Amino acid sequence: MSPLWRLGAGLEHPEWATAALVLWLAAAVAVAAARRRARRRVHALLGPRAPRAHAASDVIVLVALAAVAIALLGPRIGTRSERLPGGGVDVVVLLDVSRSMDARDLPPSRLHRARRAAREVLAELRPGDRVALAAFADRGVLLTPLSQDLAAVAELVGAVDADLMRDRGSDLDAGVVAALRPFASDEDAPRARAVLVLGDGERSPGAPRGAGAAEAIRARARVVSVAFGSEAGAAVPQGDGWLRDRNGAPVRSRRDGEALRAIASLTDGAVFEADAWGEVDIAALAAELRRDAGGTAGEAGRRRVPAVRVAPFALLGFLLLAAELGSPWIRGRPRRSWARAGAAATAALLALALLAPGEPFAASDSTDAVAALEAHLRGHPGDPRALLALGLARAERGQRAGAERAFRAAALLARDDGLAALAYYDLGVAALERGALAEARDAFFDAVALDPGSPRALHNLEWTLAALAARQQAPPPPTLRPESSGDRGRPKPTPQPEGREGDRARHPRPAPLDPDEVRRWLEQAEDDPRRGLRAGARGSEPQPSRDPAW
Repeated sequence: MSPLWRLGAGLEHPEWATAALVLWLAAAVAVAAARRRARRRVHALLGPRAPRAHAASDVIVLVALAAVAIALLGPRIGTRSERLPGGGVDVVVLLDVSRSMDARDLPPSRLHRARRAAREVLAELRPGDRVALAAFADRGVLLTPLSQDLAAVAELVGAVDADLMRDRGSDLDAGVVAALRPFASDEDAPRARAVLVLGDGERSPGAPRGAGAAEAIRARARVVSVAFGSEAGAAVPQGDGWLRDRNGAPVRSRRDGEALRAIASLTDGAVFEADAWGEVDIAALAAELRRDAGGTAGEAGRRRVPAVRVAPFALLGFLLLAAELGSPWIRGRPRRSWARAGAAATAALLALALLAPGEPFAASDSTDAVAALEAHLRGHPGDPRALLALGLARAERGQRAGAERAFRAAALLARDDGLAALAYYDLGVAALERGALAEARDAFFDAVALDPGSPRALHNLEWTLAALAARQQAPPPPTLRPESSGDRGRPKPTPQPEGREGDRARHPRPAPLDPDEVRRWLEQAEDDPRRGLRAGARGSEPQPSRDPAW
């Protein structure tokens, strides 16, 4: 991947880069023109012996404008850690169905081995994880939404074949962008996210590059890939012969691991390479997909996301402008003490901004944070924001009971509904971490009541209710008691409920079919998932290209 693509993926707003560059160049041209005009005027007034004007002022102005422009673009420098209290992982399985996947250097074909790997990975995921299915060739298409029914998605994987798309070029970035669609309406969900690319990494000539990595970073999703094929490559079959290029020579497809490694490195992902038989370490692959998720359902996880560093560049720009306005060596005046103090303050503030950590309460400074917050609360008792921060700091140190007390106090003392909802949400997460599902349910209910639009609270509430329902066992059958001593042994008639329940009791459902009858019915039913997937994939398919693509 070229440095230009990496630059686009390293910006929060790459779409503003062209406008920012044009404006900066226009400012540079204006400054140069003004300087040239001023020089001519000085020469006209003073002649050839006129002193030469200093260029430092113009350079400082241009550097300051460049720093402010970089700050507006949102440079991503380093990473920061995010806490994921919901547990579980959302995975979109992205299958490459381009023509090169028909190559038989991995018998019987690369696509066959990719489908097999997808099913094996789905079998390694845990209850509570969600999976979606997508595919790409010359374009990408999302085939299923996110679902916890891993077995159903695994069955659909087998229906993804070479006939899914007509034009079978290869555009990896288009496939990644399509695979990220389930995350577009779920931006604040506290879940780890990953896109599992199963392909050979080849791209069609002229296919745009860089959009997939930029969108994955924006969606906070990691791209984990498995490269199928061999370095030597193999011919691409077509009908009874081989696919040929414009010159009539057989097309030879080779695995391109560099393209997969480039997008994985930008999104904090990983690349696995299948061996000569198409096998891959499934356990390691599943562990990589679940790297940021909790170990068990409801357990907190963490994920690393790019850190957007705006403050250092903005601070540098404004301080340079301030220095240009008051610097004595530019104006030719003697240096004063306030200038030295200003320069020292500028250096100190810039160093603090550049060295500022991405998280206010990291694990290494949680001890100092707890002590500082407790000291603050002794002087300002009842501060809900400080109590909320204290709960987070105690949770980082593993002090669960103290963290819950702080969260509960913050929820009760907060006058702002949003702050109280956040406190109840953190209280529910803390209850989930120690397995108290009923307490977590009540806390999430309070959070949703105060902030009905919070997707994180709604998601954790739904998960907690589902976990409670799974724990509940079927109630025991009612014990029949004699109505009186004269009617001993006669069971008391069960009263029939009114309404819909009464109708069900008076008109019971027929007995379920036995397994043999179910099998016969399923054999008679015409169920072709391939037909449905093809219809969905070709719903808006453009006209295929006449040139051979793979």
